[in-house]
Amino acid sequence: MKLFKRWGSAGVMLAVTALATTLIAGCGGDRSFPTADLRIIHAGSDAPLINVRANGTPLGMAQGLAFAKATALLPVRPDVYSMAVDGVLLDGSIDELLAPMDVLLNAGNNTTLVVMGKIDGGTFALKKVDTPRANIAADSSRIQLVHAATNTLGDVDVYVTAPGAALVTADATVAWGQASAAWTLAAGEYQIRATAAGTQTPVIFDSGPVDLLGGTDLMLVAVDNYGPSSALKLLVSSATGQGATIFDQRAVTELRLVQAAAGITAADVSASSAEFPAGGFVESNIGSRSTVEVKDLVAASDYIFTVNETGSADILRTTDALSLEADNYYTAVVAGDVPSPGNSELIFLLNKDDRRSVVGEARLRFIHAASQEEELVLFITKAGEKGLVPIEGGDVTPTVAAFKYQDMAPLQQRLSPGNYDIRVAKKALGTNKFVVLINNEAVSLLGGEVRTLVIAQPDPANTDFDFVQIDD
Repeated sequence: MKLFKRWGSAGVMLAVTALATTLIAGCGGDRSFPTADLRIIHAGSDAPLINVRANGTPLGMAQGLAFAKATALLPVRPDVYSMAVDGVLLDGSIDELLAPMDVLLNAGNNTTLVVMGKIDGGTFALKKVDTPRANIAADSSRIQLVHAATNTLGDVDVYVTAPGAALVTADATVAWGQASAAWTLAAGEYQIRATAAGTQTPVIFDSGPVDLLGGTDLMLVAVDNYGPSSALKLLVSSATGQGATIFDQRAVTELRLVQAAAGITAADVSASSAEFPAGGFVESNIGSRSTVEVKDLVAASDYIFTVNETGSADILRTTDALSLEADNYYTAVVAGDVPSPGNSELIFLLNKDDRRSVVGEARLRFIHAASQEEELVLFITKAGEKGLVPIEGGDVTPTVAAFKYQDMAPLQQRLSPGNYDIRVAKKALGTNKFVVLINNEAVSLLGGEVRTLVIAQPDPANTDFDFVQIDD
């Protein structure tokens, strides 16, 4: 991406203040002249945090807006505005993602600007949706649908029915990048389902029963889903801003097991849940520093995991009840030492994953699973910039100065694409110097890449500290 404009923090604050006095009407309740209402929704699937500019000035309501988030409706003076979208870069500066375009904001309308599509896929765009302003009765709810899910690019039929009702006639057919008309329903419980246009099977999204409350005016935006279930989810936005996110009711959960324990060559991991008796599993013979994906798990709040060495009935670890939430990825790491049967120091680390890819940055997540070292330090430097001698000599500031055993935080290091030297070290006793335990040089990191690095200690099959590397 080319850099077009950069803003210092002081300049942004002055510009936002100036805009508040010239653009926004109705402050303090003054609506004595006609206004339009403006809302911004971030549905750009691989975009970073975004800032929106109006007439070249940062729009205060939409600074640092995250993916699948929406602003409230803001009253503005009716006029034509030049609107542009910037991405927030890793150093806090901004990069123009969408060049200015003229947008007419009409009196009496709710105008929503939806940032949608994928930068990497060439579909990134700003979509304007105008909705006539209306007073919604206390016993009614108005909804409008916007199709911004790039994982489902074709036209979709949308059915809003009583829960469990048969699909007969679609209430709306919406093309990608387009919005349906708004329509009003009696407040109550409904089921929202979507299929490819012209078909009734398969159902590609099923909300299950949802309540549409009286007096509400809702925009439902289909955005890409980055969980292990449906390709899309519904972002709910009202006049006051971000509402709930509706996930597919059939959503499952997915678990990745990493075997990083020392003292055993292979492990068996099993799980059981009283909440969903059929939702347990057994994974056998997970080798040292290897991973296993457990897919299509039923979500439950009471999963109990047990670990034993392959070929032995002795249980080395039993966890408390752990929650696996629907439509989420998890990584679980078996770590620690097994010095002798019945004297296990095994632990079971569970962490929820964020696997969304963002253009223009690589993300590394580190997990400290090496029980032999209570505290480590991380050095991440440009390839060839710092050698081992200055690092071990204490002349280089660590990227992460105190990384504790069992720690998964900081979960991610956000880096510009490029080649890096990645080192894990421990402090030399009684000095300010370091001993490097893992030395990975010239590691190539691509934009949009998400990678997990589990720090593992020596075990019967491996004589050195090293990473278990997993591409997310």
